[in-house]
Amino acid sequence: MATPGTAADHVGNPPVQMPVPHVRLTSSAGTVYADADGNFNFAGVNTPLNITVEYLGSFANANHDQGADYSTTFSNVQPNSNATLLMNASPTEYVTAQANAYLSIGTLRDWIRERIPGDATADFLAPANCNLASSCNAYYNGVSTNYYNKQGSCNNTAYSVIVAHEMGHWLNDRYGTGNGNDGMGEGNADVFALFCYDDAINGRYFFTSGGFVRIGTNLRQFCGDSNPGCYGEVHDDGEVWMGAAWKIRQNLNTSLGNAMGDMTADLLFLGWMNAYNQTGIRSIIETQWLTLDDNDGNINNGTPNYLDINAGFLTQGFPGFDLAFVDYTNHVPLADTVDELGPYNAQVDMTAVFNPPMASGETFYRVNGGAWSSVPMVNTAGDTWVGAIPGVASPAIVDYYFYSEDSLGNPSEFPDGGAANPLTFRVGVLTTFLFNDFEGATNEGWTGGVAGDTASTGIWTRGNPLGTDAQPEDDHTDAGVNCWFTGQGSVGGALGENDVDGGATTLLSPMF
Repeated sequence: MATPGTAADHVGNPPVQMPVPHVRLTSSAGTVYADADGNFNFAGVNTPLNITVEYLGSFANANHDQGADYSTTFSNVQPNSNATLLMNASPTEYVTAQANAYLSIGTLRDWIRERIPGDATADFLAPANCNLASSCNAYYNGVSTNYYNKQGSCNNTAYSVIVAHEMGHWLNDRYGTGNGNDGMGEGNADVFALFCYDDAINGRYFFTSGGFVRIGTNLRQFCGDSNPGCYGEVHDDGEVWMGAAWKIRQNLNTSLGNAMGDMTADLLFLGWMNAYNQTGIRSIIETQWLTLDDNDGNINNGTPNYLDINAGFLTQGFPGFDLAFVDYTNHVPLADTVDELGPYNAQVDMTAVFNPPMASGETFYRVNGGAWSSVPMVNTAGDTWVGAIPGVASPAIVDYYFYSEDSLGNPSEFPDGGAANPLTFRVGVLTTFLFNDFEGATNEGWTGGVAGDTASTGIWTRGNPLGTDAQPEDDHTDAGVNCWFTGQGSVGGALGENDVDGGATTLLSPMF
């Protein structure tokens, strides 16, 4: 007997019978574990057995903090029969709490395995300490989850989404997201709970008055990448991310239907947990989700569920992700040249993504960092457009970028950022004034370590570096092996064997 649904154990939500998956059963015939439906079998047994069960199984170990853990023995269980063993047959708060913790840990684990069968992150034995003699809280401490008994204004906290939230903290650690103090840990733990149980409310009937803890429909706003943890309390800060994730789920349900919407949201979330170790609540999360949702390798032209994902982030105050109205492809950057006459034909394929056809294009250019000028682009064939940059006198550095508009006048630039991020080529003959690949017999005037340095180890040295987790094995140039680096360790030595300790070390060049 255990508490059904997502509300706490209270008079209006009494325990009911439900399967106990993965639980351990012991007898004189050995030990077996129930399957995912709670079914078990002592193979080859033809005599009655006394079978002992606890809230202990493959993935959960629910303990009673104020006394002996629940354990019961079913006597004279007949062989070759469909025997039903009813645990917690006469429910009490303390035993029901252990039942709830056990089942909820398994529910979260099974949900992950159902959505991503190869994801074994939650396949471990998780201790859950129930009925701590305090009130109105639950917590994860790195080695267990812990739940308080009914006391004061709060019901017993060992139930469904509360357990899933605390286990969410554990999974944050196991996936690599962590439990940072900007609210990411709390918010992401909420996402585990809300998505697993498909309920916007975290903690129904947490309070004896019927109140809950948090809700996914909250509108707490993102404060910006430069202002993390702006609400001053991790649960409040976490509502920003939890709320955005829930809005995405709602939007997907509206667009795709409940079953497919839930599936898509779950796969995006769990796929994100596997693909990224995003430790803070930042706007980059939307880019990560869109990347996972994408089906053509280009999120700038939208993804199958872009509208639902972007709207979820926007509702919570995130900046959103602006799509590119024009798709630029097949541009070969202009190469350095000695030609001063020009023109320099900058060619690119441009396609209006949402509002075809293309209306116009310009190639902006500047010489040696001067003022920007532009030339109109000509549609030469199909999607191909060409901008003819006029010749310039050498020596010169020419920056350029493309600007275009679709049929509705929506602007776009390539590369992203336009004038702030241009492409570059040079006009004129390049003369090499200095070349040193450090492959010579001497240091050629370079000095590793100078007067005034305070480092005791890790002094600059020239040679062929030994590769470690902290230092690449190869130098930068294709030919040769030597370079300057700080401290040469030994083969198989410790990572910090010859790192920079004690202060500064200087590499001094010769006079140029």
